Amino acid sequence: MKKNTLIIGGSSGIGLETVKLLEKESNVYVASRSSESLSGLEVTHIPFDATSDTLDTSQLPDEISGLVYCPGSINLRPFKGLKPEAFEEDFQINVMGLV
Repeated sequence: MKKNTLIIGGSSGIGLETVKLLEKESNVYVASRSSESLSGLEVTHIPFDATSDTLDTSQLPDEISGLVYCPGSINLRPFKGLKPEAFEEDFQINVMGLV
C-alpha cells in the first residue's frame, strides 16, 4: 500500500524534483500556487499560497505519512545590507508559512 505524502511548494525547484522522486512510490499531494509543471505526473494538486491561504484539507486523505515543506526565498546579502521588509517577507514564507 502506498504512503501519502504532502508536499507544500512542489511545483518548482527542489519541491518539484522531490515530487518526481516520490510520485512512483507514494500518493503525492502537492499544495502550490501553480500546477503547470505537474502535468504528466501522477499527483493531486491543491491550490495553495503559503503566504496567504489556509490549506484546504478536504482534498487530503485521513492519514499523511510524510510532509515536505519547500516554499522559500532567500536574499543573499549581509544583514547590514538587508532591508527589514525583505527579511520579514522571507521570514513569512520560510518560517511562518510552515507554522
